[in-house]
Parts: sequence; C-alpha cells; structure tokens
Amino acid sequence: PLSNPELLLYQMHPSYGVKIAQRIGTLPAAVIDIIGQHHEMNDGSGYPHQLKGAQISQLAQIVAIVNSYDNLCNSMNSAKSCSPFEAMSYMYAKQKGRFDQKILSLFITHMGVYPPGTVIKLEDGRIATVISTNPQTLLRPNVMIYDPSVPATEAPIINLVEEPLKIIESIR
Repeated sequence: PLSNPELLLYQMHPSYGVKIAQRIGTLPAAVIDIIGQHHEMNDGSGYPHQLKGAQISQLAQIVAIVNSYDNLCNSMNSAKSCSPFEAMSYMYAKQKGRFDQKILSLFITHMGVYPPGTVIKLEDGRIATVISTNPQTLLRPNVMIYDPSVPATEAPIINLVEEPLKIIESIR
C-alpha cells in the first residue's frame, strides 16, 4: 500500500501530465482533457480536482471506465486481479455511481457480460475461453473449447446462442 504522501503524489500525475502535454504544444485540447481528467469520477470522488458529471469531458469519462476496468483486471498485486467477468460485475454492482450511466451501459454492452478473454466453465463441465460477444444476447458469447488433446488451432468454437449451454462460472 502507498503511504499518504505517496498517494497524494500519485494523484497528481494527471496534473503533471497536462503540464507536459501543454509543453508539447501540438496535442488537441480533447487529448489534454483526457490526460487531466482520466481519474475524475461522475460522483466527484475522483482526482485531482474532484470534478463531477458534465464537468468531465465525455472522452475522459470513457477513458476513466476503461482505466478502472483495466486496473481491476491487472492489479499491481496479481492476487487481487479480477477476471474480466468479475471486473465488469464489480463495476456495475459496486461502482455504478462513479461513472456516467449511459457510457457504462454502452461499455458493458460492447464488452459483454463475459468479455473476450474470460475463461468460463460450461454446464457440461467443459472449460472455454470467450472469443467474442453477442451484443443481443450478452449471456451467450462465442467460446473456444479448451481440450488439452486438441491443438489450439483446431479447438472447436461454439456460439452459445446456437448451442444453448449455460455458463456456470467465470474462472480466474
């Protein structure tokens, strides 16, 4: 864990980034807004300026969601990293107020309940990796079945819309 002085220094990195970006002189204002606001949260709980809602550029709000998702999946302490499914579930259930609802809903819709890369267990006991989502049926992605006796290049791909197997769990 960071000490309080380390945390405060870390929370200043968006401001330092803005100063560097401004010195470059060729970056569009929208990019500088993203650099400065990518840790601001819709409810004002972010940093460095505790901006709220419409005070945060829409692009920065998108990047804040992606950044939060990435941090949940790729924690500095790998034991605390979430699976993509766990990260998405946590963001929706526990962090919903921190993000613009329309943008978060679009993110979840496009990523799917089981984002690509999620390892899952099917009701028939097989293990699979989600390779793409079905936006109309978020609980039924396309998966590649894992079988150690089959080369990955020949692994069967199943569309869970067409083969109605249920996902029983997400595996880390």
